[in-house]
Amino acid sequence: MPNLYLRQVLQSAFVLLNVTIAVFVLIRIVPGDPVRLMLGMEASEDAIQAAREQFGYDRPLVEQYVRFAGGALRGDLGQSLRFRRPVAELLMETLPATLELAAAAVGIALLLAVPAGIYAAVHRGGLADRVLMGSALIGQA
Repeated sequence: MPNLYLRQVLQSAFVLLNVTIAVFVLIRIVPGDPVRLMLGMEASEDAIQAAREQFGYDRPLVEQYVRFAGGALRGDLGQSLRFRRPVAELLMETLPATLELAAAAVGIALLLAVPAGIYAAVHRGGLADRVLMGSALIGQA
């Protein structure tokens, strides 16, 4: 049993590493200069260079990734370039609405799934069972 837990922890760490790398790469390959976006097109080259140094865009990509992943592990998700506010703060503002939507979705899913499951169990092997099971499979995908 301990081997199972260890394997699951290692798999989770591997998935988390790959997700952070994917997010980092996607952020970096988006067209446009994030510093110019933040400062505006009229910003001087000196201001742009100072901002690049301040936010670490002048450092090697590996160092940028380590800072990005380390900050994410500490809960420091950085600054939003669009809103010029901490990302964690923006997420906390939208969290209540997100939780409401998630709770409503789970409630609706339960209201539909339990009766459908009972009906499929009663009519096991029939057309309704196959249609409901296929729909459930598609819904989970």
